[in-house]
Amino acid sequence: FPTFVELAGATVPADYTLDGRSLVPLLRNPDAEWADRTSFVHVGRWLKAGAKDRWGQGDVTPESRKYKNFAVRTERWRLVNQEELYDIRKDPGQTSNVANQNPEVVETLLAAYENWWNEVRPLMVNEDASLDVEAPFIVQYKTQQAENGIPKWIKPEL
Repeated sequence: FPTFVELAGATVPADYTLDGRSLVPLLRNPDAEWADRTSFVHVGRWLKAGAKDRWGQGDVTPESRKYKNFAVRTERWRLVNQEELYDIRKDPGQTSNVANQNPEVVETLLAAYENWWNEVRPLMVNEDASLDVEAPFIVQYKTQQAENGIPKWIKPEL
């Protein structure tokens, strides 16, 4: 988002916090200074009360899935699911787990993940939506279909 803001010449309100940073310096100069950054990936899915099949069984709290299917990455390291650490500069194919040889790196990346989780988890509002009701857009679609029908899409001429 910061990249688009800068490219568009837009301004962001002072009280609005942007996540990330602009890539414009790298677009203008591939050799530009670029400070190391930490990126986080989480599958963002956990069991839900009322969900069908296996998705509705077991512990439905987000904390139960916090350490499943996640990764933390810097320019050099990639930590996967708490137990796999790869030096992606030396091993870009991620074939050698070096977690046992680098416990301090694992600890640092896990601490960064904890901070990230605590920051973003409250923002995952849709993840708390109940799955035991029909999705509102499907209800609206079926209502429109029953009342007025759904118009046939006509491809525009270009």
